[in-house]
Formats: sequence, C-alpha cells, structure tokens
Amino acid sequence: MNARIYSLYWDNIDPRIVAGQKEVFDRFGLAVNQHRINGFDHGEWIDWIMTRMDDVDVFFFIDTDCIPLSKEKVMERITQAAGGMLVGAEGAANHIDPNRSYVGAWYAFINRKVWSALQRPSAKPTANADVCQLWTDTWRYHNLPVTLIPPTSFVKPKWDLPGRPQCYGIGTTYGDDCFHLFEARGAGNQEIFISRCNELLSQ
Repeated sequence: MNARIYSLYWDNIDPRIVAGQKEVFDRFGLAVNQHRINGFDHGEWIDWIMTRMDDVDVFFFIDTDCIPLSKEKVMERITQAAGGMLVGAEGAANHIDPNRSYVGAWYAFINRKVWSALQRPSAKPTANADVCQLWTDTWRYHNLPVTLIPPTSFVKPKWDLPGRPQCYGIGTTYGDDCFHLFEARGAGNQEIFISRCNELLSQ
C-alpha cells in the first residue's frame, strides 16, 4: 500500500509554523510533502494532487498549522482509509450550515480508488459546502463508512458542531490524533502552535 502525506501553504504563513510541522513529522519518521504554492486555492490544489498521483492508494491531507500527535494514530487512520473509509477531524461550516458535520480538510484520509469510483468528487468549496465537504456528502450518499474524529479540547472556542455549541476553535485538539491551530495568521496564534510543537518534540 502506498500512502502519502500532503500539506499546502502560502507565503503569508509564518515560516516557524511550516518548520514546526516538518519537525514533528520528522520526529515520527513520517514524510510530509509541504507544497509552497502561493495563492493556489486549497480545494483546487487537493484536486490537482489527487488527479495526478495514480500510484497512491491513500492520501493524508493536513493543513500546515496542524500536526499529528501520534504515529500510531496516523498509521491506524491510513489503514482505515485503505479499507475504503473516509476518516478525519470533525468540522462544520458554520457560515453555511453548522448542523452538517464533515471530515475537515485540515486532517483527512481518503482512498483514491474509492474516490475515483465515486466519480472523483471535488474538494473545491461550493455555495453549499466547504473545502472537502463534498467528500463526506458523497460517501454518506452511497452509504460508505465515514469516521469523524471529534474535538476534545481547545484554547479559544469559536465554532459549533451539531448539538455542540462552541466546541472547537483556536488550538483544537482531536483526541490522540491531531492538534490544529486554525487561523494561523491571527495575532498571537502562532505562539500557541509553536508551543505545542515544542511539547511534542521534547517528549
């Protein structure tokens, strides 16, 4: 099985965030492909990757301001995705519909062959869906397995999930899976991310 990890960042991201993510992946012995393509739309970039990498069985997409917390969890999620499951961090597009959760683009594992068999649903946002949300909608429509990893803690609450108001936001931890800063360009937020990276690296 061939699994690959991809992350996209623009020129307006603090380079310490990019370096911190790379250091965490290096510590876990995982290779992350960090693409610096300034101005490239996130969803369009994901589509671009997936349509060109025919040798990949499982894609693991992760935002630059997101880090895994456990190599074992990453490998577990890759195995689940290899079996056809769509799996990742739970989110909801509060500006569109906070009552409809989905696998967030910031931490998502997807099976390329299943995606292709489902007519390659785009990761691009639409009027009714955020980035990558169409994946979850498509998997559910075809009664295929979807696992949403719920948030377990946060530094600053900002957004709702179905039946759970203000349950994730700046500096959100998803169990033993990942830590996502969100709003990496927000004043002072960078230090939250750097601190969490340093905690992991010092273990």
